[in-house]
Amino acid sequence: MARLLLQNHANFKLSGAPVRFMFYKVGMWIDFSREIVASLCSCFLDRTSAIDMVIEGSNYHFDFLGMLQIHLGAGNQRSIAWIDEQVSSSYRHGVMPKRHCIKDSKLENPRWPNTKLLREEENAYTIVRSIFLRGIRKIHPGAIIATIHQCSRMRPLEKAHREIFSKQIEITKAARGTSNMVYAWFGGSAQAIAGVLAHGFSVAGKLSGSDANAAGVRLSPLANPFRSAMQSKADDNGEKHMILCRVILGNVEKVEASSQQYYPSSSEFDTGADDPTNPNWYVVWSTNISRHILPDCVVSFKSSANKQADLGGFALTKYTFAELFSKIKCSLPPVKVQECITLYNSLKDGKISKDIFIKQFRLVAGEKVLLSAIREICGSE
Repeated sequence: MARLLLQNHANFKLSGAPVRFMFYKVGMWIDFSREIVASLCSCFLDRTSAIDMVIEGSNYHFDFLGMLQIHLGAGNQRSIAWIDEQVSSSYRHGVMPKRHCIKDSKLENPRWPNTKLLREEENAYTIVRSIFLRGIRKIHPGAIIATIHQCSRMRPLEKAHREIFSKQIEITKAARGTSNMVYAWFGGSAQAIAGVLAHGFSVAGKLSGSDANAAGVRLSPLANPFRSAMQSKADDNGEKHMILCRVILGNVEKVEASSQQYYPSSSEFDTGADDPTNPNWYVVWSTNISRHILPDCVVSFKSSANKQADLGGFALTKYTFAELFSKIKCSLPPVKVQECITLYNSLKDGKISKDIFIKQFRLVAGEKVLLSAIREICGSE
């Protein structure tokens, strides 16, 4: 402790005028307001090691040597830090709650908006990692997690989204007897993921391609992230990204994977699924997106799966429909076979684009069946 105080004292004496003051809360560093920074800087430049301030009606004591902000009424305390103007922005002072020196990574902006990076030793990281890998490795045995970010909900907009979601749980429970809230996965491009985290799922419905379905947002059940992984697109680092969400299902109606249904068939239903009793996919209609889905965290991962067998757009466009269909038709139930034929006819008639056909074909046939078919074709080439 003595060594730490001496180091903090040296930092305090050598520092130039601070350009940022921050406090540590909920696993992340947050900037003080300009007014508070101005008051702290005035005291700091006078080399006064402590100052008492009134903030929003509460009395606080700031200790620059101890790197603490103390609530004088409740006795609570939290760590503070600053960045001065005489050194690069990577030179930071302060301590973390466990009294270790600040690591640079703690002050870096997370990759995704309105999130914080989880550490591997955190309980939330361990739980999400276990669930994700157990599901994704059903198809991609070599999948590894790069990072997990948790939604922080610090800004008014994110807090409002959470309040709306909580209110919708109450409304659905009152109307249906249960909210039927579940966890589910959403997969998309890095651009789509960032858009959802910054502005909410209303953005997803405006995106084209595999990021969202025209009729709403498709999500896969908690145990089957590999299905939403089909909707993800690898970024320049070879990473794919998925959002783990809380979803209010309410009453669920049956909706075929190839359906172009845009809204519930009646007021008795809230969401859809390909099989309400054993779903592969959930559908949240565009009219309910903002109230029925709440992002929880983002999982970024890499897969060592054979690229030739990867079910990206290239793999499915490399082979003709006839080649793939001849291999998969015996593995699908009659209703799925007919859906595939209907989709192909819609493509030939110009009713749907090639991108939509590929996406819907993957949903109907399923990745496991298509992967097996592509491997079989590859083996015969």
